[in-house]
Amino acid sequence: MKNLLTAEEFCGKGRLFAHNVILPGSSIGFHQHHGDFETYYVLKGEGMINDNGVKSPVRAGDVIYTKNGESHGLENTGTENLEVMALVLFD
Repeated sequence: MKNLLTAEEFCGKGRLFAHNVILPGSSIGFHQHHGDFETYYVLKGEGMINDNGVKSPVRAGDVIYTKNGESHGLENTGTENLEVMALVLFD
């Protein structure tokens, strides 16, 4: 993961803006958001999003939004790297 903004640059509005590379067979584990929300933008590859227990395929160009209090995880189900931009802002 390559962080693109520092905590100082968020000015108290968020905590993460990053480029993530997920290797084939790897994942961002299922987790819940408390006090913040997250958006993924898929740059490259394909995978499976688990959005509150509902799994759906994702690919380049897709946007995934997870609200405060909701849970998600992202798995690379393809044969190439899955690249996503991740943005976490405070609710």
